[in-house]
Amino acid sequence: ILFRRQRQMCIRDRLLMDARVVPTKKGEQTYFMFQFIKDESIYRKLGLQTNDIILEVNGYQVDSVAKALKLLEALQSEREISLKIEREGQPIDFSYFID
Repeated sequence: ILFRRQRQMCIRDRLLMDARVVPTKKGEQTYFMFQFIKDESIYRKLGLQTNDIILEVNGYQVDSVAKALKLLEALQSEREISLKIEREGQPIDFSYFID
């Protein structure tokens, strides 16, 4: 169990270091936008790009840092992740399956 927890912490730390997201407003609603993504990161491999706006993760809107961190922790035990983003004004849906 200790090894698993250490591994999860390592993965979370890497996820946090491989991209920078910043809050952005669309009307009255707050979203998060990828301001920077490392070239060889998991985010790039998943097809995400700089300036993509996160609309939903697994059906949940992420509109605060607290929600984002809580969701990041919860996603570590998920086998399937759905992500809805906006890219250049167009919504795009991604689905990922984790082995």
